[in-house]
Amino acid sequence: MIPAISSTNGSTPSDLQRSGGVAFTWDVAPFLLDVLLDTDSGGPDALPLERWQEAGVLEVIKTGRHRTVYRLELSGGLSGSSLFIKRYRAADWKARWRRRVRGATARREHRSMVAVAELGIPTADVAAVGGPLWPGHDRDSWLVTLGVSDAQPLDELLAEAGPGIESTMRKEVLGQAAGILARLHDGGLWHGDLHAGNFLLQCSPGNRPRLVLIDLYPVARCRPTTARRLAGLARLAATLGSSVTPSERWLFLREYMETSAEVESDEVTRREWARALGPLFYRRRERRWRRLDRHWSRGNRRLLIADSDQAACRGLAFLGQRQLEHLRDRLAAVPPPDGTTVPLATGRGAVMTRLLRFDRGTDGESAREAWELGHALWRRDLPVARPWLFVETARHGVLAVSVPDQAVPLAQWHDRDSIEQDVDVLLERIVRAGLSIDDLGTDQLLVDPENHDRPLLLLPTWMGKAG
Repeated sequence: MIPAISSTNGSTPSDLQRSGGVAFTWDVAPFLLDVLLDTDSGGPDALPLERWQEAGVLEVIKTGRHRTVYRLELSGGLSGSSLFIKRYRAADWKARWRRRVRGATARREHRSMVAVAELGIPTADVAAVGGPLWPGHDRDSWLVTLGVSDAQPLDELLAEAGPGIESTMRKEVLGQAAGILARLHDGGLWHGDLHAGNFLLQCSPGNRPRLVLIDLYPVARCRPTTARRLAGLARLAATLGSSVTPSERWLFLREYMETSAEVESDEVTRREWARALGPLFYRRRERRWRRLDRHWSRGNRRLLIADSDQAACRGLAFLGQRQLEHLRDRLAAVPPPDGTTVPLATGRGAVMTRLLRFDRGTDGESAREAWELGHALWRRDLPVARPWLFVETARHGVLAVSVPDQAVPLAQWHDRDSIEQDVDVLLERIVRAGLSIDDLGTDQLLVDPENHDRPLLLLPTWMGKAG
């Protein structure tokens, strides 16, 4: 009988069947042995990647200098399930030296996953791990995990551009994330790169939503001091996105302290931790902004590039390459009037966007500059009508932004006195984020009467150059 492939109980080394030698060894779940390995030797080339690619069942999710991630769709008795395959490489002498001294990266991550599962934290099951058993070998390593069913990345669900999650569920999910972090710290485990994208939210009919922790590299063992706990809290809180309010961050801290078995959770201690956490959170968030700016300028997995000979085009990865190329050709040939609404398919439902025209020969920014400004504001957790794509030719440019139908420019709002304080606070936040507001006018400030928590929305059509 084939075991459930979507469970998240963690896989210990004793659950896996070993083959190969010391220089390179495969440990594979017995029920997947015939599915994964193509040779009996168990060498580094045992995974038939080329055959899977030719069959159209293997997809590259992301790739970089040191790691490539594939998704393998299974067939036969496991039809409808998937495996995620990570290949760890060493692209420079430092990485090669590091894995000689510390051992295979995939095996280190596997040990971290076992340690996390022993703390009662849900994580993905390991289907296979391949690489040298001991340090001293300069070899690539592989980690294969079972796909988590009915799950989506938490960072995408917390983003305001997509359908997202409701406020009540968001509070429950943030409480679960805080509880997971507290149990990690109580167990002496510190994740060196923990962010909202390391969590999957599993929602199945009839069950409560559940967070699953993935990507457990790098993880180190440290003594759980107060300073380390606050630094870990600030790191994760800074990645939760602009939809999380200050009051929800307070709930996040309170849930962490109540879950931890080693931290006092009385009112006085909570307020002391909150005062200490504030500066750490803001410094971590600003550091994250700068890193994301550099990452965005190089291009990343959330961005699609669809340039042609006639037009430059960028779009969010949610749109898919085929839809983006179709829109590029359509908008470059016949640009529609300013304010035209266009629905975009995202894979999670349609998003209604408004098109903004930027004709050449007029003063002001171009469609590409508005695209860059919009995402710079988004990365800094400022309320902005997020751009979904832009198309720019030698004569004109078009930008698609997500604007609520009920939003109106500030100049047309009947009760400006009621939001005057919100305007002042927002302008101060823009300046603190390093962006200019010299030519920011009332046309770029939109009022959303249905959003009482965040009534203002920025339209990125001013020259907001970084200071």
